[in-house]
Amino acid sequence: TNLLHLSEILHKISVEKKTGMTGLVRWLSEQRETSREKLEEHLLRLESDAAAVKIVTIHKSKGLEFPVVFCPFSWGGSGAGGEEIVFHDDSGERKLILDLDRSEKSLAAARKELLSENIRLLYVAITRAKKRCYLVWGRINKAETSAMAYLLHYTRGNGHGADEDVVTALKNYFTGKNDSELLDDIVELKKRAGGTIDVSVLPSPVDGRYDFYGENTGQLFCRNFTGKIDDDFKVSSYSSLTAGSPASYDIRDVDAGTRIAFEESTGPKQQSGMPDIFSFPRGARAGIFFHDIFEQIDYSSSEAAAREGLAAGKLREYGFGAFWKGPVCNMINKVLDAPLYTDKMTIRLSEVDKADRVNEMEFYFPLKMIAPDVIKKAFKGYGQIMAGGEDPIWSDNLVFSPSKGFMKGYIDMVFTHNGLYFLVDWKSNYLGSVIENYGKTSLNEAMARESYILQYHLYALALHQYLKLKNRDYNYRDYFGGVFYVFIRGVDDSKSPGSGIYYDLPDISLINRLGKALISGY
Repeated sequence: TNLLHLSEILHKISVEKKTGMTGLVRWLSEQRETSREKLEEHLLRLESDAAAVKIVTIHKSKGLEFPVVFCPFSWGGSGAGGEEIVFHDDSGERKLILDLDRSEKSLAAARKELLSENIRLLYVAITRAKKRCYLVWGRINKAETSAMAYLLHYTRGNGHGADEDVVTALKNYFTGKNDSELLDDIVELKKRAGGTIDVSVLPSPVDGRYDFYGENTGQLFCRNFTGKIDDDFKVSSYSSLTAGSPASYDIRDVDAGTRIAFEESTGPKQQSGMPDIFSFPRGARAGIFFHDIFEQIDYSSSEAAAREGLAAGKLREYGFGAFWKGPVCNMINKVLDAPLYTDKMTIRLSEVDKADRVNEMEFYFPLKMIAPDVIKKAFKGYGQIMAGGEDPIWSDNLVFSPSKGFMKGYIDMVFTHNGLYFLVDWKSNYLGSVIENYGKTSLNEAMARESYILQYHLYALALHQYLKLKNRDYNYRDYFGGVFYVFIRGVDDSKSPGSGIYYDLPDISLINRLGKALISGY
């Protein structure tokens, strides 16, 4: 049941998010590790698969039927041994009686009533089976006053009249017989059942305890490892190349590693006026929140209620105050309606249908042995384009040990428009509290400072390689539209056209040069 349920959920996600196998694995890992969302469709299902084994209480089984039923614990006793003696009178009025004196007559009545209830429960359990019912029986603690003892043995022991304490008589009979005699009672019942009852003796359990100090314990030893571990073989990423860290296995980059540190908060800073997108909390959680928003939203739908509902739900999910809904919705509208200027056309994200975009596109490509100088050499001669002159400042961030293996990454979004392919990266970086802080000069500085220039060239190389494999007619100049880095806090075309949006169409010669530097056989 659980596997089928999980398959159903994964299928739904693959259709909605258009993910491949690796994308589904990543989504499942995220849900297991960080999911705050408790959806009803993700709750465990118990009754959706008729072939599954179901473990239920007798009370829960009322009204249900099963082909085969196992009743392994039907030997509960009927001794009324508590401090309070409670039972119903037998006058026909069924009055509840509490006997504080604990008289023998009251004890007998309470035991009899409890035995009757246990018999009713046993009847419910046994009659759930349509084809076969298994019962486990034997001389078990307190079994002498159970419903099973009454059904299997009491007809032989009741020789003292109807007024006797039934439970005491049953207990006396049961404890006065050995195992063989009790088995004889059941065999006799089997004979009278006309082949509907079978009796099997359970084998004695084998002692499986480990004898640590046994005589046959040999001298323990461990083998010496003589192989060679290739420490250079890693899964690298943009983050691991620029952060001086070991190989990166992060789920995705969400602007958490920015080199300008800001305190994360859930409320607005001390400021005048109403909260706006500039004062929205900063940090990893905010970055994931914004990425999630732009993954889920339908860009081509202008329905305000849908956008507001999504924003409100995500704010709750990530623990941000509801008062941020207005600033977040305004930001979404500005980003989706802003013109994206390219060398060939002007695009608005509101023109992009869900079917024409892929979110969080994961990639791997093989990586030959590289070092920081290899990447610097690939970009040599492109310094003016890369910002920072012949020796761009972002190259100082390249601090990593020589490595080989695979390059891994996640492209926030890839979309197609009028036959061209574009990649988009959402950036929630805080560059300042006014729109002027998100102009062209500020964006160029941020792109260089944070090494985003290297990041999007790696992403462009990966997308270029992918499109070559998927489209026989593909060529870079005719099909690759460019790269957008959208600094979402600073997009406001009405006040400052182009603010918050960085665009570049990488030179194909640089892409090829980088490919030859990183990929064997490029």
